[in-house]
Amino acid sequence: MDWNYVQSILNDLPRGYLRTGETFSWWQNSLTAGLVNYTYALDGLQEQYDFNNSSGPWLDTWAQLTANMRLTGESDGILQQRIKILMRQGRSTAAAIYNYVSVGLQYPCEVTENFVGPNYWEIALNQNVTKAVYQQVAQQLDQMRPAGVPFAMSVISGGLYLDSINYLDAPSVTGAYLTEPHTYVSTGIAATTNQSKPTLPTVYLSDPTLNS
Repeated sequence: MDWNYVQSILNDLPRGYLRTGETFSWWQNSLTAGLVNYTYALDGLQEQYDFNNSSGPWLDTWAQLTANMRLTGESDGILQQRIKILMRQGRSTAAAIYNYVSVGLQYPCEVTENFVGPNYWEIALNQNVTKAVYQQVAQQLDQMRPAGVPFAMSVISGGLYLDSINYLDAPSVTGAYLTEPHTYVSTGIAATTNQSKPTLPTVYLSDPTLNS
């Protein structure tokens, strides 16, 4: 409620409760200020209860309820979108992993699967990023990847070229790759995928005496 609306209610009291003069006006203003601040705070609190309207630290709380957290520099809109992907869409499949990385984490990528011989899946980011970004992506995939599948990530760190082709009056043109050396990135992810657990410091969601 705004100031004018609160004052109109207070001034609509029976005449026996109203007075004239500055002192009574100050009293009415103090009551109005308290009620306006209270209703603004209450309206804001009710708005944050709605996930679609939450922002800032309140959205961080919603993230913790999904065993998640805001990434460095992540905006409210992207964090909210990532939480929705975790809660509403499937996991473990190549399509789910692709959607989470490309849409949820905002890193364009390609995800492929190998069904011949030892089964595995592979993800390649379509842009140059730091090793810290690879580690961050790997940690975020801990809840998206197939359960129980060991996970390793490697980054192509250069290559040796085989032969070269020279044209008349033209600079040398590099030939084919001889090899693609890989640098393995330590992800710290175990072979098992545990159930998602909220990271809020409360037992409300896990104590059966509080939440049946």
